[in-house]
Amino acid sequence: MKRCSWWVIVGFALLVLTLVGLGAGEWYARNFIPDTPVRTDGKFIHSPRSDALLSIWLLSTAALVLSAFTSVIGLFIGPRTRACLLAGLAAPLLLCLVLATPSIVSIVQQVKRAL
Repeated sequence: MKRCSWWVIVGFALLVLTLVGLGAGEWYARNFIPDTPVRTDGKFIHSPRSDALLSIWLLSTAALVLSAFTSVIGLFIGPRTRACLLAGLAAPLLLCLVLATPSIVSIVQQVKRAL
């Protein structure tokens, strides 16, 4: 990756940090934050663990969007060697997978019902 643009390198580093942070946050929330339900205003029941997991997922998604945007800029600016393309397309492809997951699940459920 010596010949890649700085944008690609920063985007790939941010992607790696995002995935490490997501894994560490999930592990911490599932092992050390209690899952006791809390009633708020008598209407909505939630738990500290669900609040922490939601925050971790939203922060990771925002970091993934930033990483994908940074990597795509690097692909337009820098050279397009094989290593640069692999490093630069990792974040946008992962973002597309994350955003497409609800529709993929819906399609699989519809196919199961049809069979």
